[in-house]
Amino acid sequence: MYHLEDNFTTPVEVTDPQEKGKFFAESCYIVRVTGPKHEYFIHWLGPKLIGDENDNPDEAHGKLVGGVFTSDQTTMRVKKGHEDEAFLKFFPDGFAILDEARIPIADWYAKVAANGVMFRVQAPFGGGARAIE
Repeated sequence: MYHLEDNFTTPVEVTDPQEKGKFFAESCYIVRVTGPKHEYFIHWLGPKLIGDENDNPDEAHGKLVGGVFTSDQTTMRVKKGHEDEAFLKFFPDGFAILDEARIPIADWYAKVAANGVMFRVQAPFGGGARAIE
């Protein structure tokens, strides 16, 4: 998983296991799933991108593959709030959208410890809601 910096054109790998499955609402991400013969690239778009901004995650994707796009790659886009069951299966330990700009995950946890947090539970796009405590 990569979060995108520099106006969503530069992929930066998310290495902290605490951040897996946590997406900051004001960021864009690329989830890269590599199989034995095929790769999937899922562009998760937090903010609404306008005009030429829509190309920026594609530029970041190009950097991940060294500018080489092949028929062994599939790319799809998922907008914030439109996550379906297939996307959520990549996050068996849970998926959360953190409603703010991206900060270091340790800072987010410290902020939550100091101030608390409220979550809204909603169903995957087109499905029924479930919350696991």
